[in-house]
Amino acid sequence: MNLNPIFAGIEHAAAYFILGLVILVLGRRIFDWLTPYDLDHEVAQKNNVAAGVTEAGYYVALAIITHAAVAGTPELGSFYMEMASAVVFFIIGLIALALGRWVLHRTVPFSIDKEVVEDQNVAVGVVEAGFYIALAILIHSVVS
Repeated sequence: MNLNPIFAGIEHAAAYFILGLVILVLGRRIFDWLTPYDLDHEVAQKNNVAAGVTEAGYYVALAIITHAAVAGTPELGSFYMEMASAVVFFIIGLIALALGRWVLHRTVPFSIDKEVVEDQNVAVGVVEAGFYIALAILIHSVVS
């Protein structure tokens, strides 16, 4: 019995798993960079539900984009080329998510950051989270 295909499948699954974790951690750092307030402080110390909802929506969007990047890679013949393609798709998705955040914050007639941080307006957090998720679904449909 030849076990090489089985071990190759396990190796590929492990590599995609590690890539997915790296992508999620990197996405979290980028979200920290994009937000003008300290997410950890808002959620952990101030119990800001609005900031938590916004952050949760971003994570769901990030997971959708990660799925698109990993599952939407074409069969390129080489495992390493497929991994590189997944990374490129993820970077494109993150850029689109960051641009979408920028557009959202510029088009509403009020300060989203003020509503989330100072007023702790959960409804605005839900709107921002929903925007991230909707945008990620659009990105997913384009990438995959």
